[in-house]
Amino acid sequence: MNNQTGFRRIIRDIADLCELQIELFAIDSQVATQRTKTAAVYLGIAFVFALATVSTVTLGLAAALYEMLGWSLTASIFGAAGCAAIIAVFLAVLAVFALQKAVSALEETRSELAENLRWIKAAVIAPETSARAQVREDSFSNRYANARASSTN
Repeated sequence: MNNQTGFRRIIRDIADLCELQIELFAIDSQVATQRTKTAAVYLGIAFVFALATVSTVTLGLAAALYEMLGWSLTASIFGAAGCAAIIAVFLAVLAVFALQKAVSALEETRSELAENLRWIKAAVIAPETSARAQVREDSFSNRYANARASSTN
């Protein structure tokens, strides 16, 4: 096997690897997009609830606390506002978890890319240690072993 053939095989393997990496990224991007949409819906709902709660439900709850429990008007308003804030925070936490899940979908692609880059680096810098050299019949290790043996003679 000559250097030209080995180099062509490395380039072909790198091209195949890049193609597979792009396909994986496309699939993971679709998943991340879907999860991001879900997070955006949660955030939108949280925003709508916060606005609606501030104006209507909060005042209605404050009036109910004032009349039913005999609280002062100020205590009733703050109690109702606290309940509204708890609901808004809960929905915001749901949105944060949904966003984290969306971002984690790309983590697999990132780790796969890192592994592929390590392989490329090993194949180019030290071909005898690459996975390709360990798997294929016409591995680099035999060629380099023969080249080293002939250079020492």
